[in-house]
Amino acid sequence: MRLVPNMARLFISIIVVLLALAVPAGCGSGWHTPAQTVDIESPPTLEQARQQLADTGWARVYSLDIASQLAGYPVAMFTSMPEGFEMIWFHVFKLGPPVVKSTVEFPYSVEQRYENSPSPPLHKLVTMLTQSRNSIEGVGGESEDIDIGGYPGKKNVVPMGDNPARLGLSWSDGTRNYVMEGTLADPLDEAVILRIAASVRVP
Repeated sequence: MRLVPNMARLFISIIVVLLALAVPAGCGSGWHTPAQTVDIESPPTLEQARQQLADTGWARVYSLDIASQLAGYPVAMFTSMPEGFEMIWFHVFKLGPPVVKSTVEFPYSVEQRYENSPSPPLHKLVTMLTQSRNSIEGVGGESEDIDIGGYPGKKNVVPMGDNPARLGLSWSDGTRNYVMEGTLADPLDEAVILRIAASVRVP
Protein backbone atom coordinates (compact mmCIF):
# COMPACT_ATOMS: atom_id res chain seq x y z
CA MET A 1 0.00 0.00 0.00
CA ARG A 2 1.40 3.37 -1.04
CA LEU A 3 1.50 6.11 1.64
CA VAL A 4 0.48 9.60 0.68
CA PRO A 5 3.42 12.07 0.77
CA ASN A 6 2.41 13.75 4.06
CA MET A 7 2.04 10.43 5.87
CA ALA A 8 5.37 9.25 4.49
CA ARG A 9 7.12 12.38 5.79
CA LEU A 10 5.49 11.91 9.20
CA PHE A 11 6.60 8.29 9.30
CA ILE A 12 10.20 9.24 8.42
CA SER A 13 10.22 11.99 11.07
CA ILE A 14 9.09 9.54 13.75
CA ILE A 15 11.83 7.09 12.77
CA VAL A 16 14.49 9.84 12.90
CA VAL A 17 13.37 10.90 16.41
CA LEU A 18 13.38 7.30 17.65
CA LEU A 19 16.85 6.71 16.25
CA ALA A 20 18.13 9.89 17.90
CA LEU A 21 16.75 8.77 21.27
CA ALA A 22 18.41 5.41 20.84
CA VAL A 23 21.93 6.88 20.49
CA PRO A 24 23.93 5.75 23.54
CA ALA A 25 25.15 8.35 26.02
CA GLY A 26 28.67 9.47 25.19
CA CYS A 27 28.17 9.35 21.43
CA GLY A 28 28.26 13.06 20.65
CA SER A 29 26.90 14.00 24.09
CA GLY A 30 28.51 14.62 27.46
CA TRP A 31 29.66 18.22 26.93
CA HIS A 32 28.52 21.36 28.72
CA THR A 33 29.19 25.08 29.04
CA PRO A 34 31.13 25.77 32.27
CA ALA A 35 29.68 28.24 34.75
CA GLN A 36 31.23 31.71 34.80
CA THR A 37 31.19 31.85 38.60
CA VAL A 38 32.49 29.33 41.13
CA ASP A 39 30.16 28.78 44.07
CA ILE A 40 32.39 29.04 47.13
CA GLU A 41 31.92 30.42 50.61
CA SER A 42 33.08 34.03 51.12
CA PRO A 43 34.77 34.77 47.76
CA PRO A 44 36.82 37.99 47.70
CA THR A 45 34.96 41.11 46.63
CA LEU A 46 36.14 43.19 43.69
CA GLU A 47 37.56 45.77 46.10
CA GLN A 48 39.44 43.12 48.09
CA ALA A 49 40.84 41.54 44.94
CA ARG A 50 41.94 44.94 43.60
CA GLN A 51 43.77 45.68 46.84
CA GLN A 52 45.54 42.30 46.78
CA LEU A 53 46.48 42.82 43.14
CA ALA A 54 47.94 46.25 43.97
CA ASP A 55 49.85 44.89 46.98
CA THR A 56 51.17 41.61 45.61
CA GLY A 57 50.76 41.63 41.83
CA TRP A 58 48.29 38.73 41.85
CA ALA A 59 44.77 37.84 43.00
CA ARG A 60 42.74 34.65 42.91
CA VAL A 61 39.06 35.21 42.13
CA TYR A 62 36.05 33.06 41.33
CA SER A 63 34.06 35.11 38.84
CA LEU A 64 34.65 35.79 35.15
CA ASP A 65 33.26 39.31 35.62
CA ILE A 66 35.70 40.16 38.43
CA ALA A 67 38.61 38.59 36.53
CA SER A 68 37.78 40.78 33.51
CA GLN A 69 37.55 43.93 35.63
CA LEU A 70 40.92 43.21 37.24
CA ALA A 71 42.58 42.38 33.92
CA GLY A 72 41.20 45.47 32.20
CA TYR A 73 39.85 43.52 29.22
CA PRO A 74 37.12 40.90 28.60
CA VAL A 75 38.55 37.55 29.67
CA ALA A 76 37.93 34.61 27.36
CA MET A 77 37.17 31.15 28.71
CA PHE A 78 36.34 27.64 27.57
CA THR A 79 32.75 27.54 26.37
CA SER A 80 32.62 23.76 25.95
CA MET A 81 33.97 21.13 28.34
CA PRO A 82 33.40 17.40 28.90
CA GLU A 83 30.90 16.63 31.65
CA GLY A 84 32.51 16.46 35.08
CA PHE A 85 34.95 19.31 34.42
CA GLU A 86 34.30 22.58 36.23
CA MET A 87 36.20 25.81 36.69
CA ILE A 88 38.12 26.00 39.97
CA TRP A 89 39.42 29.59 39.90
CA PHE A 90 40.77 32.55 37.93
CA HIS A 91 44.28 33.70 38.82
CA VAL A 92 45.01 37.29 37.71
CA PHE A 93 48.68 38.27 37.81
CA LYS A 94 50.94 41.09 36.67
CA LEU A 95 53.88 40.90 34.30
CA GLY A 96 56.91 41.42 36.54
CA PRO A 97 57.14 42.50 40.19
CA PRO A 98 54.25 44.63 41.46
CA VAL A 99 56.65 47.44 42.44
CA VAL A 100 57.69 47.91 38.80
CA LYS A 101 55.46 50.39 36.97
CA SER A 102 54.77 48.84 33.61
CA THR A 103 54.22 50.87 30.46
CA VAL A 104 52.26 47.95 28.97
CA GLU A 105 48.64 48.90 28.33
CA PHE A 106 47.31 45.57 29.64
CA PRO A 107 49.89 44.33 32.18
CA TYR A 108 47.73 41.53 33.61
CA SER A 109 47.48 37.93 32.47
CA VAL A 110 44.76 35.52 33.57
CA GLU A 111 45.16 31.82 34.33
CA GLN A 112 42.16 29.52 34.69
CA ARG A 113 42.11 26.06 36.22
CA TYR A 114 39.51 23.39 35.49
CA GLU A 115 39.34 19.97 37.14
CA ASN A 116 37.22 16.86 36.89
CA SER A 117 35.66 15.11 39.86
CA PRO A 118 36.56 11.43 39.52
CA SER A 119 34.83 8.92 41.76
CA PRO A 120 36.77 7.26 43.24
CA PRO A 121 39.45 10.00 42.85
CA LEU A 122 42.33 8.13 41.27
CA HIS A 123 43.82 11.40 40.06
CA LYS A 124 42.52 14.80 39.13
CA LEU A 125 42.45 15.57 35.43
CA VAL A 126 43.46 19.17 34.94
CA THR A 127 42.97 21.67 32.15
CA MET A 128 44.75 25.03 32.47
CA LEU A 129 44.40 28.11 30.27
CA THR A 130 46.57 31.23 30.48
CA GLN A 131 45.78 34.30 28.39
CA SER A 132 47.40 37.68 27.91
CA ARG A 133 47.06 40.70 25.67
CA ASN A 134 50.88 40.59 25.49
CA SER A 135 53.30 38.05 24.11
CA ILE A 136 53.68 35.05 26.44
CA GLU A 137 55.90 32.01 26.25
CA GLY A 138 54.50 28.67 25.17
CA VAL A 139 54.91 25.47 27.14
CA GLY A 140 58.49 24.99 25.90
CA GLY A 141 60.26 21.97 24.46
CA GLU A 142 60.06 20.65 20.91
CA SER A 143 56.77 21.62 19.33
CA GLU A 144 54.76 20.90 16.20
CA ASP A 145 52.58 23.21 14.15
CA ILE A 146 48.85 22.62 14.57
CA ASP A 147 45.53 24.30 13.82
CA ILE A 148 43.63 25.37 16.96
CA GLY A 149 40.10 26.54 16.25
CA GLY A 150 41.16 28.03 12.92
CA TYR A 151 44.28 29.74 14.29
CA PRO A 152 47.88 28.59 13.73
CA GLY A 153 49.36 27.20 16.92
CA LYS A 154 51.95 24.91 18.48
CA LYS A 155 51.63 21.68 20.43
CA ASN A 156 53.94 19.47 22.44
CA VAL A 157 53.75 16.79 25.12
CA VAL A 158 54.85 17.81 28.63
CA PRO A 159 56.15 14.90 30.80
CA MET A 160 54.84 14.96 34.39
CA GLY A 161 56.99 12.28 36.05
CA ASP A 162 54.87 9.49 37.49
CA ASN A 163 51.64 11.32 36.60
CA PRO A 164 50.01 11.34 33.15
CA ALA A 165 51.70 13.63 30.63
CA ARG A 166 50.03 16.84 29.54
CA LEU A 167 49.41 18.17 26.07
CA GLY A 168 50.66 21.75 25.77
CA LEU A 169 49.15 24.18 23.25
CA SER A 170 49.90 27.81 22.39
CA TRP A 171 48.16 30.13 19.91
CA SER A 172 46.80 33.62 19.34
CA ASP A 173 43.42 34.85 18.12
CA GLY A 174 44.91 38.19 17.08
CA THR A 175 43.92 39.92 20.33
CA ARG A 176 44.83 37.48 23.09
CA ASN A 177 47.70 35.03 23.32
CA TYR A 178 46.95 31.66 24.90
CA VAL A 179 48.88 28.84 26.52
CA MET A 180 46.97 25.71 27.52
CA GLU A 181 47.77 22.39 29.16
CA GLY A 182 45.51 19.35 29.48
CA THR A 183 46.13 16.00 31.18
CA LEU A 184 46.47 13.19 28.66
CA ALA A 185 44.31 10.58 30.39
CA ASP A 186 40.82 9.27 29.67
CA PRO A 187 38.57 11.06 28.78
CA LEU A 188 41.14 13.68 27.70
CA ASP A 189 43.04 12.69 24.58
CA GLU A 190 44.53 15.05 22.00
CA ALA A 191 41.31 15.35 19.98
CA VAL A 192 39.25 16.22 23.09
CA ILE A 193 41.81 18.76 24.34
CA LEU A 194 41.91 20.41 20.92
CA ARG A 195 38.10 20.61 20.90
CA ILE A 196 38.21 22.30 24.33
CA ALA A 197 40.86 24.75 23.09
CA ALA A 198 38.83 25.57 19.99
CA SER A 199 35.92 26.61 22.22
CA VAL A 200 37.86 29.47 23.85
CA ARG A 201 36.08 32.79 23.37
CA VAL A 202 34.60 35.72 25.29
CA PRO A 203 31.16 34.43 26.38
